[in-house]
Amino acid sequence: MSELDDLRAELTEEVDDVMGEPVLLAFLDGEQRSDPARENTVVNAVLRCDAGHAFNLAKGSKKERTSLSAEPSFLELSRSDYGGPMPKTGDKVQALSRAGLPWFEVLDVSDRGASRIILELGEA
Repeated sequence: MSELDDLRAELTEEVDDVMGEPVLLAFLDGEQRSDPARENTVVNAVLRCDAGHAFNLAKGSKKERTSLSAEPSFLELSRSDYGGPMPKTGDKVQALSRAGLPWFEVLDVSDRGASRIILELGEA
């Protein structure tokens, strides 16, 4: 491991110690059922999300339920600590230490980072 890799791992660990929280990674198949090939798991990860404000694009109509979140949410998994299955679009994430135990849907997964796997999240 290079000196840069060592520093990157140390920084990631420090951030996770301060900002990490327990989340449930719920792995689903193509039909939104539990995926038997990927076991659900609880991990400590950094969850960054907006204030929860959503804009109703239907202007109050109860027939239309389209909304737009002001900012995307992200879940940051440490590569050095996470050894579970690779999350996929359509999987779910539950914040276990937040009020109401909110659920998020995985919209995109980026595994290009050297120290993190980044999940872009939307409302579930």
